[in-house]
Amino acid sequence: MRGVLDVTLLGSASVDIDPSRLCPFCDRLFPEETTSQLDDLLARALQRSYRDPRPKNSLGRRANLEVFAALCERHTFEKELVPKAVFYRLGQRESADILHDQGRRIAYGGATTFHETFVTGPRMECVFWQEVVAELEMYGSRRVSGIGGQYASFSRTQPGYYGGLGTIVMSETLYMMFPERTVSSHWVEPFSLQEFIGRILVPEAAMRLIMEDMGLDGSDAGNKGKAIEVMRASTSYGSYMFADDSSHNLSS
Repeated sequence: MRGVLDVTLLGSASVDIDPSRLCPFCDRLFPEETTSQLDDLLARALQRSYRDPRPKNSLGRRANLEVFAALCERHTFEKELVPKAVFYRLGQRESADILHDQGRRIAYGGATTFHETFVTGPRMECVFWQEVVAELEMYGSRRVSGIGGQYASFSRTQPGYYGGLGTIVMSETLYMMFPERTVSSHWVEPFSLQEFIGRILVPEAAMRLIMEDMGLDGSDAGNKGKAIEVMRASTSYGSYMFADDSSHNLSS
């Protein structure tokens, strides 16, 4: 890590970087805005390290690797993989901005028969519904809608780098869009409304938000595949960065 930074960021004598913006251990730039988790990791690492000024980092410090490894991993995540603002922007969106038209087409697609629900109709445009239909054909509705089916599909339906907090925001928004009293049970078979939102609409919302983040055309099926690939590849990151924390306040 440090060697890469020396070449790309600090290798030129003309580069003048405030050392307070650098990690005292690996010399890489911190994010412009840091989370409380990163601040805590830094404080703990500073307590267990000693000063080691370097020509390119006058505030450098030294310690055993285990002291600062988590700190360096965290600030790399926050700066380089997904900016913190991506998540907080989600919390500021109006309800209608998340899946409004597409969500209604998927959930209220006018399906009144089994054939329209599972074989044709607007919801068949949804990748996540297509996956459910494939599972139904292979395993049957009891297994797919049971606990085992929920467990098996868990990783595929996570909202990627939006994490557990993103799931909360999307779910609450979708519940406001689709009050239970307005949803006929046969529209969401073989699931309950809660399961349908969690397994179909939340990942659909996440996919579309990721497409927007990436600047992709939402009408292109190939772009949907790219967004889903990013979503599933970034699930671990989302779980790490934006875990479901009941003490978190989105409005703060």
